[in-house]
Amino acid sequence: MNDTEYKWLSIKDNYVPGIKKFIAFCKTRRLDLSSSSLIQFKQFLREQGYAVRTRNQYIAGVKKRLITLFEESDEALDNVKAFRFYEGIRKVKPDPINSKAINLSKILTPIERNRIILSSSLKASLFIEFITKTGLRVSEVCVQRQRRIEAIDEEHSLIRVDGKGAKERTVQVKTILINRIVRAFESKVFLFETSTGKAYTRQQVYKIVRRGARRKIGPHVCRHTFATEVLRQAPQARKALSLMLGHSSIKTTDDTYVHIDLPYTLLDNLYTQTEGLQNEP
Repeated sequence: MNDTEYKWLSIKDNYVPGIKKFIAFCKTRRLDLSSSSLIQFKQFLREQGYAVRTRNQYIAGVKKRLITLFEESDEALDNVKAFRFYEGIRKVKPDPINSKAINLSKILTPIERNRIILSSSLKASLFIEFITKTGLRVSEVCVQRQRRIEAIDEEHSLIRVDGKGAKERTVQVKTILINRIVRAFESKVFLFETSTGKAYTRQQVYKIVRRGARRKIGPHVCRHTFATEVLRQAPQARKALSLMLGHSSIKTTDDTYVHIDLPYTLLDNLYTQTEGLQNEP
């Protein structure tokens, strides 16, 4: 460790992890520990997939250390150099944080999802499996009627969903899953039906999922998991996903490269990952 690195790391605070990454970044690229290098470091963090909050924390730490060391140096007495330094620092701004973004800790990985389905009670596992394969809201699941589901070929069915604002949309689903649900719940009118022949309430579904899964997750986590997994597998299907989720609008960078239809093969991939996890009811 040279004298410059020692100065950077001699201050013990919460910014040390970011400082170490910045020093390593500059050393591998033979860059100076300066504000101009900080711009490249910021782009590097973005390309590496660091979360916005983490990137901003790292950048804030490096900026603070740059300012501290500059003000301790003789260059701070030179007005021209000081002006250029602070101008360079001001150019490196934090990235905006989307407060509506879903926390990734609330998303189930495929392994977690499969483990929960395997270990859950039959009814809880069917609720979880259905929502993670359709992305329906729990309120939509509760009132979904069987007569609003029709087969479109030997393997797939189409669900007509009445979403928010009385907007109807259609969602593809595997027919075998529908049949498993109807048999397990002995349903006559609704897809998911109580023993008294009534529709489930949202509160009942939450209780079934949480008790059956034996962990603190709700139906909406399953919906977020579905959306996240589709985007990871097919980011170009963003518009189709938006329609499936019943969103009122979608912001895209270029609508030209977004497919209107969500291919059966993509949805089939979601099914093959969980088929056979539960015994037939």
